[in-house]
Amino acid sequence: MKTDVAIVGGDNKVTFKTVTVGTRVGSLWVVEGGLEGNERVVVAGLQRLREGMVVNAKPAPPSPEGSGEPEPAPAAAGER
Repeated sequence: MKTDVAIVGGDNKVTFKTVTVGTRVGSLWVVEGGLEGNERVVVAGLQRLREGMVVNAKPAPPSPEGSGEPEPAPAAAGER
């Protein structure tokens, strides 16, 4: 399944990128393709973001471990 994510670049500007997601483990999604290893993905406040907007990105707190049980991706995901 394809979905869009917001990425914060080195200049603190937001860009949107399409990624491929697979199964869900607990509250976490497995990203199967479309991201480089060093990109910063926005996880909160997405509704207010626009392409090219300058943001003050902060690290997200660690997420609790997933349940370990994969779940299928929802049909409506990927809408921006």
